Amino acid sequence: MSEDGMLIEVNGKEQKVSQGTTLLDIVQAMGVDHKRVVVEHNLQIADKEKLADTVVCEGDKIEVIHFVGGG
Repeated sequence: MSEDGMLIEVNGKEQKVSQGTTLLDIVQAMGVDHKRVVVEHNLQIADKEKLADTVVCEGDKIEVIHFVGGG
């Protein structure tokens, strides 16, 4: 893509992000607590301890599954 962004897929929807965007950036942009989610990155479960260090690339597919408590 161009210098101003790249396309990735997040939860089935195409999204434009900046170069250097991490998995943690994506989770935080969704407004969910990263401690209460599971992130799948290109069909692999991402290590929660490495979300801030995992930079996404053009064409990556990310699924963010968050848990909701209830009773």
